[in-house]
Amino acid sequence: MISVTEKMNSCRANIRVAIIDDNQYALDYLSGSLEEYPYLVLCGTANNAESGSAMILKEHPDLVFLDVELPDKSGLEMLRLLREEITWPFDVVFYTAYDKYLLQALRESAFDYLLKPYNKEELDKVICRYLELRKETEEKSLFTDSLTRLLSSEETFLIATVDGFKVLRTAQIVYFEYERQRKLWKVVLNDHKELQMKRNTNAKDITGYSRQFIQINRNVIINVIYLSGIKGTECQLYPPFDNISGLEASIRLIHELQERFNQI
Repeated sequence: MISVTEKMNSCRANIRVAIIDDNQYALDYLSGSLEEYPYLVLCGTANNAESGSAMILKEHPDLVFLDVELPDKSGLEMLRLLREEITWPFDVVFYTAYDKYLLQALRESAFDYLLKPYNKEELDKVICRYLELRKETEEKSLFTDSLTRLLSSEETFLIATVDGFKVLRTAQIVYFEYERQRKLWKVVLNDHKELQMKRNTNAKDITGYSRQFIQINRNVIINVIYLSGIKGTECQLYPPFDNISGLEASIRLIHELQERFNQI
């Protein structure tokens, strides 16, 4: 097997690397580790999504180590907001302490992940995989290749459930319903599965995920793409969700719902 050092020695140019992490200790530790790899050049660091976005646009890194949850927004959301401004190829490694069932989902949305705390062998594997991909796609746009699934017109976002974090596409969600007894919101998916969200999640958080999510009453938020019609104040969904009860829009919210429905 070719070592990471041999792979690095085959590089034709320096690889510009950036780190975005609100944990200063983790950021400094990774910065120090990357100094051991020839041709890796640390071009910038940041502690939140806002400064991280500005740094990426200024420094044009080839590889970004990105924390999943930042103080101002998630790493997924940060990438989605950047997509229109990126004009060069770069790749993303999620650098996170979250457990592996989430990370497997995240791997579908980014190039790779590095689990905190890591050892040198794990970092070597990530760097080797990146170098292999870089070699295979040297003349292609890594941004288009590696982030298309994440930053396509179909939105992807991270939600906090009682069992941990989940990565979902907007189209997977039919509606959200507030369970009064448990005092939490649940998500109903298009495969009829349900996920219970963390108790501190509120309606404003949910509608902030996507413009497609609109609140119709105190206890229900629907994905407007599943709305087939509005009869009086009753919201009718496409089959097989056309028999769901309790989808009555309040007088206060129905005008906005009608406007949003007419824009589909």
